[in-house]
Amino acid sequence: MVNDNYYHLIASKNYRNMQNLWSSWSRLEYQLFKPDFLSGGVT
Repeated sequence: MVNDNYYHLIASKNYRNMQNLWSSWSRLEYQLFKPDFLSGGVT
């Protein structure tokens, strides 16, 4: 039972880390590509 709770804790922590990684990548992608889009897509 303790092991099940431990693995659940690890899994939920990893899930949150993946969400944080994805959201930070989305912000990075927005910062990288949005200015080009606003300026006509040509650098």
